[in-house]
Amino acid sequence: MKISKKLYWATDNASMRLVLLRRWSSVMTDDQYDELAKQAFNCLITFFLGWYSTLAGHPVNWNLFPKIALYRAFQKAYVLSDISETTIEEICKMGEVSLADVQQATKEIIAERTDEATAEELCKAWESEEARIFRAATKIATYVEFIENKSTFNSDFEWKLHANVAALRHYEDIPGFVELSNPVNPSFKVLQTFSKLRNQNRWASYSRALDCSVLGHLLHTAFYAYFMSLEQDADNEVEATRRFFIGMFHDIPEGWTKDIPSPIKDRIKGFRDADEAYELKVVKENLYSVLPDSIKAATKAVMMEGDENADVKPFMKGADYMSATSECLWMLIGGTRDYNFYRAAHDLQPKIEDGRVVVTPEAQKYYRSILKKIEPVKSSLIFYDKLDEDEE
Repeated sequence: MKISKKLYWATDNASMRLVLLRRWSSVMTDDQYDELAKQAFNCLITFFLGWYSTLAGHPVNWNLFPKIALYRAFQKAYVLSDISETTIEEICKMGEVSLADVQQATKEIIAERTDEATAEELCKAWESEEARIFRAATKIATYVEFIENKSTFNSDFEWKLHANVAALRHYEDIPGFVELSNPVNPSFKVLQTFSKLRNQNRWASYSRALDCSVLGHLLHTAFYAYFMSLEQDADNEVEATRRFFIGMFHDIPEGWTKDIPSPIKDRIKGFRDADEAYELKVVKENLYSVLPDSIKAATKAVMMEGDENADVKPFMKGADYMSATSECLWMLIGGTRDYNFYRAAHDLQPKIEDGRVVVTPEAQKYYRSILKKIEPVKSSLIFYDKLDEDEE
C-alpha cells in the first residue's frame, strides 16, 4: 500500500461521506446514527471477536483488519450508501446482474481514488476468512443499534427482531459471537456503552455544521495512525495494526467520563495527569472488571491509559489532531461561519514544531493542503469570542 497525500485525501473524503450518511433512514432521522460511527463500532467488536478466535487457537491474520475496514468504508461511502446488501442482492437477482460486477465497481472506485495496488490489496482482504469475523461484528453492531431503538420501530419491531436474530445465527460458530451478542452477558453491556459514544458530539461548544461523534472519531484517528505507521516502516504491518487498534480505543474512557477539552487540561496545572488517572480508574471499574480475563489483557494492550503504550503517545496524539483538523474542514465545507474551526485547524502546526506530537511527512503534506483549502473562507468567518477593538 503506497502511503501518500492522495491516500489521506481519499480516506478523508470517504469518511466525510460516511458522517453524512444516516442509518435506519426508513424509520428515523437521528443524526447520531451515521455510517462512520457504525463502521467504528464494527471495528471495536471485530477486535474482541478476533481475540476470541485467536485464543481459541484459530489462525487470525490481524494485519488484514485495517484493510477490511478501509474496504468497507469505501464500499459504504461510494457503492452501497444507505442501501442494505440484501436489497442490492435482490436487485441484482431480479435484473440478472452479477454481484461480482458490484464488487468490481467498488474495486474500480477505490483504484480511481487511491491506486490499483491499494485497490487490489483491500479487495483481497475483503475476500479473506478474517472478513467473516468483521461481518459477524457488523451483525452484532446492528443488533445493538436495533435494541437501542426498539420503541422507534413500533409495529415493525417483531419482524425486524426476527430478521436480526436470524442473521445472527449464521455466525454462531465464531468464537465469542454467542457471548457478545447475548443482551444479558456483561460484555454486551460494555458494547452498549461503546455505542453510546455516538451520542457524544465533538466540538460541542462550537457552532457546528454537522455532528462528529466520539465513536466515528475513533475510526478516523485509527486510519491516520495506520497510514502514518506504514509511512514510518512499510514492512512492519504488525506495528501498524497495533496502532490502528490503539486509535480505535483511544477515547473509549469517554463512555464513562465524557470529554474535557484539551485547552482546559493544559491550562490548569496538574489537571491532565489527574484526568488520565481518573480515566484509568473508570476503565478498571467499568471495562477491565467486566471483560473475561482472557480478553482483558488484550484490551489493556491497546488502551492509552496506564503505561502500556507510553512510547507511542506523541504519535497517537498526532493522528488524533490530524483527525480533528479534518473535522474542522468538514465543518467549514458544511457552511459554518464559526472562526473557531479555522483557528483550531491551525493548532496542529505549533505542536509538530515543538515536538509535542509526531506527524509523518506525507501526513504533513495532507495537513498543509487542508490549510490551503480553507484559507479562502477566512474572510467570511465570524470570531464571536473576540470583542472588536472599536466596540465600546
